[in-house]
Amino acid sequence: SMSADFSAGTFSYSGTTTSSTLTGTGAIDASQGRFTSTGMTLNAPLGNYAATLHGLLHGTNASAVSGVYHTNDTYPDYAGAFVGAR
Repeated sequence: SMSADFSAGTFSYSGTTTSSTLTGTGAIDASQGRFTSTGMTLNAPLGNYAATLHGLLHGTNASAVSGVYHTNDTYPDYAGAFVGAR
């Protein structure tokens, strides 16, 4: 799930798979249709990691989102992508 506060320019994200969870908050650039965070947390089978997320807002009134994430270690142990719509 993702929630956005366009007035404050912030978002919160929580994504779950069968083996991992990605959570955190970040900044929205609504004029460019982007959102990003370098302060995400990925809980995965090999441990807990700091992670980075980059995403795009799509459609009228940001009715859909897509994005990618990766762990912040030197050689990222995990990476993935997501899409969503309301």
